[in-house]
Amino acid sequence: MRSKVLTLTRCAALVMLVVGLGTAGCRQASGPVPQPDANKQGDIDDVGKDLMNVVHRADNGAQELQGDLVKFADTPAGEAAARELSQRLSAAIAASKLTEAQAGEIAQKLYVVIVGRQLSTRQGKALRTDIEALLKNGGVAESAIAPVGEQIMATQAAVTTVQKRWYELF
Repeated sequence: MRSKVLTLTRCAALVMLVVGLGTAGCRQASGPVPQPDANKQGDIDDVGKDLMNVVHRADNGAQELQGDLVKFADTPAGEAAARELSQRLSAAIAASKLTEAQAGEIAQKLYVVIVGRQLSTRQGKALRTDIEALLKNGGVAESAIAPVGEQIMATQAAVTTVQKRWYELF
């Protein structure tokens, strides 16, 4: 009897090991990163200028940033998420020491966040980390960076068309 219990225990452990290793190897594939055409690149450059206008507290800086970010979205949910991202970002960078180069990099990454329909969760997290690092290097307070990072993930969730498979939930 004891021998059967040990054999069953070993078989169960082996099955759990095989299933665990099999599902651990399954993860969401990376999606294509959207590449802007010449017109979109001009819009991205405008976002970089808008970011600098917000930094320098120009009168319409936050409104222009919001308008230019919302242009990238093509669904109502994406537009709402882009508006919220713009508001959080404007509040975070006002009077920071963000440089034009940093603003340009952030603008490029914001484009990918809003337009990227097939990005994996891992790619979304990488964009969040990159933007947060640029903000931190630009002198933005940690307490102001966190809400922006959260909204980056919310925006990506609002625009993505990728459905997680059952094994990606673990």
